[in-house]
Amino acid sequence: MERRTNEVSRLQELNRVEVENKMSPYRYVISTQRYSIFGQLVKLSTHSRTIHSSGVTLLCPTDEAFENMDNWKLLLRKGNQEELDDFVAHHVLPAVMTYEEFKLKDQHNTLAGDEMAVSTRGGIFANDAHVRSGHVTTENGSVLGLDDVAYVPFTLR
Repeated sequence: MERRTNEVSRLQELNRVEVENKMSPYRYVISTQRYSIFGQLVKLSTHSRTIHSSGVTLLCPTDEAFENMDNWKLLLRKGNQEELDDFVAHHVLPAVMTYEEFKLKDQHNTLAGDEMAVSTRGGIFANDAHVRSGHVTTENGSVLGLDDVAYVPFTLR
């Protein structure tokens, strides 16, 4: 009986482990605990379909990055869809690239139409946001993690 109880406990523990979905950058970011806040914002943005179905590189701030941007919840308020979309678009690069490819250029165009500056002095930075080393490859894109938020809408500064 005790063996059966242990086996049931083990299976319950296995069922709690969340699997990262690597179908697309969109699916990855909404299924990963490390990026749960950004995943929530991406899911609510009008760019979610583009991030899911087009070949893009998604720059994902970790949940810890949002601790330094304490007013991020304003993006969720009714009437702030434009700011939310702008925020997300500045974290999307409309090309699939690896970490190595990302750091080779001095700048990249974002989905918002702006240029994102890349610096390799003292680490890799995208608009002063530290880029975590490595990347996650999905079926139709890639994901680069950020330790900071790469862009803050003007209305939230």
